[in-house]
Amino acid sequence: MFTRTLVRCLSLTAVSVVTLSGCGGDPSPKKSGARSPSASPSPTTAPPTFSAAALRTKLVTPAEIGSGVKATSTVADFYRNGQIPVCSLESMSPGGTFDALIKQYENGKKGKREVRYAQLVATFPSVPDATAAFGRIEKKLKSCRPKNFVPTKKISQHEIRFSHNDVWQLTEPASTGWRHLRGIETQKYARSISKGNWLRITYDYAIRGNVLLATVYLGRTDPDEQATSIEQHAAQLFDTQIRKIG
Repeated sequence: MFTRTLVRCLSLTAVSVVTLSGCGGDPSPKKSGARSPSASPSPTTAPPTFSAAALRTKLVTPAEIGSGVKATSTVADFYRNGQIPVCSLESMSPGGTFDALIKQYENGKKGKREVRYAQLVATFPSVPDATAAFGRIEKKLKSCRPKNFVPTKKISQHEIRFSHNDVWQLTEPASTGWRHLRGIETQKYARSISKGNWLRITYDYAIRGNVLLATVYLGRTDPDEQATSIEQHAAQLFDTQIRKIG
């Protein structure tokens, strides 16, 4: 159990029942147009709660991520430590206590054919705990600079990211049943470093009940190429994931 952040699901429906009792002792006939009974309160639905065990069977599969994608053990340090990735190679602890499911996948390709996907699914003891954690993440994301220079940084035992310029944009897409934030980042590396030297990264952060979901989808392009197809696939993959969770 990490001292950080994520969620679990059990939907509770509170049903309001109104009993109407008649008034006796009045023999006079009722006039038409008598006032109607008071309206019943609308039923309310409590936020769902989920368990880590239940969520384990609801994660996206390698085939849903992309062709040739397989699970990998080369997890970046921020995942291994139960932290959540944010902008410019930074990570943060959401705070609190949570159970974390951590998955990372890649297709083993290089250059512009490379695809990587990682997710951290956190289940918290309660909905307020998850909500507080999401609030801390939102505060950090809103502090990210639209443009930033990032020095060389080792992000795992197996990978170093060289110095580069970042471009960052944060949006809040509508996602039924979920509170959702999306960060779109372009990491602009020197042409001499690799083919497809611009990394196009989509970060999704979402909360429903006691579950907090953080995912990263990465592809590459040349500087003069659009990232539309990468961003669209990342969005479709996120929609698939939250639909599977429910």
